[in-house]
Amino acid sequence: MDRPHPKPRSKLNDIQLRRNQLWKKSGGRCFYCGIQTSFKVSIKDPTYFTIDHLIPKCKGGKNAQSNLVAACRACNNARGHKSVFEFAGDKEDNTLRND
Repeated sequence: MDRPHPKPRSKLNDIQLRRNQLWKKSGGRCFYCGIQTSFKVSIKDPTYFTIDHLIPKCKGGKNAQSNLVAACRACNNARGHKSVFEFAGDKEDNTLRND
């Protein structure tokens, strides 16, 4: 018996699936600051869920699952193209200055 071929997934559906999987894997928490992220807030909201590359694409990072983490918009924007270590140092400095 011939089975109908499943519909090919669109690239947009693949991206949405990857986002949902990463959000669930992280428990919806930002890798950097630990706050709860959300899809249900404005895209401009600092708690909006984004995907960040541990090794930035501009520095040769890939879209491999092992290079992706959940991040709130605020941390993703603040990190920019810095390495994870540079960004962690910035956050540590900010914490020390605020104490």
